[in-house]
Amino acid sequence: MRILFISLLSGLGNPTGDSGMSGGDNIHINLINKTSKKIEYSILTTPNGKNFYIRNGVNANFYTFQFKESGIFNLDLIRIYLQTILFRKKVLSKLKYSNFDYVISSSDFLPDFLPAYLFSKIYSCKPVFSFFLKASSPLSPANPYKGIRIFFGIFYYLIQKMVIKLINDYSKIINLKILLASDSAGIYFKRYISKHVVYGGIKEIIPNYKKLNLFSQYDAVFVGRLHDQKGVIELIKIWREIINLNRSLRLAIIGNGPHEKKMKSMSREFNIDFSIDFLGFLNGKKKYDVFKKSKVFLHTPIYDTGGMALAEGMSYGLPGIVFDLEGYKFCYKQGVIKVKLKDLKLFAKEFINLINDDMYYEKLSKEAINNSKNWLWDNVTHDYLSFIKK
Repeated sequence: MRILFISLLSGLGNPTGDSGMSGGDNIHINLINKTSKKIEYSILTTPNGKNFYIRNGVNANFYTFQFKESGIFNLDLIRIYLQTILFRKKVLSKLKYSNFDYVISSSDFLPDFLPAYLFSKIYSCKPVFSFFLKASSPLSPANPYKGIRIFFGIFYYLIQKMVIKLINDYSKIINLKILLASDSAGIYFKRYISKHVVYGGIKEIIPNYKKLNLFSQYDAVFVGRLHDQKGVIELIKIWREIINLNRSLRLAIIGNGPHEKKMKSMSREFNIDFSIDFLGFLNGKKKYDVFKKSKVFLHTPIYDTGGMALAEGMSYGLPGIVFDLEGYKFCYKQGVIKVKLKDLKLFAKEFINLINDDMYYEKLSKEAINNSKNWLWDNVTHDYLSFIKK
């Protein structure tokens, strides 16, 4: 089987690889790496995107769309959107059509979706569109974009509405497939469209690893991009509530992003900076070593569908505390405490109750391990292959 994978946004603004990766990229990289013996992949991406995939062990044929980044992320994002729309024929000219069985878009963002959509129509190639996060309505109280960033949220929302319409209209004339990151996202697409949910995956489960003890370096850990959607401002406010209840506790924050400086400034303003370690982006063993030294996973997204980072923490027996979001009803049925959205005081109290109750902690830790069984990459890959081939 031959698959053309289109990903023009991967690696954007991340030339050295030290700025992390999105959940969608993480999913696709693992799926490609774990199925490359059965599927021949060709990837259309930018020079930075090619380096990004090679750094993460991807072995594929690459078609490179020459896009020179300025180093200013928002400017480059606008530029690649415009080039995808205005010079779409130039984008597709980089491809030497070779009888692909499928073309897959890495995301629903226009620079990834539009070339895959056009390639499918021009060459009658079967499409698989990735749709990993439904954009929040600008009028919704849960909209994570605030201040001037609301304009980015509105733009993304309107573009995604167009993408959903194009997919639904296209499905009337061709059998297409969609990769989702949540069961709840399926309602936006026609019933007869083939859908497959991939929440993400984990490498392994560490059975009976976690024990609540006095020797853990961190009482809590957070992993994620330091972005509005991840509730990182709420995280700092929650930790202030926690420190007001117990000043001896410590938090590890793994990740980087646009709110890193603001979070550090807030922690100093709240006089809780002594209790937080900002560790930056960590992956692989370095990240897992922090899990081994931690007790509880604080997962604070205010708008989300799944959340692979929490699943990784749970595989080490870390119970999670989350806001009660729609998507979590499907992927996190046990091993977590769910709190009403934006109830920061209750979030903090639930955390204190958890670490002070050994029996309750052990119960949730075992549930976290059990929940992780659904996330093993071997199982996820098997289901993905079955979906692609059927």
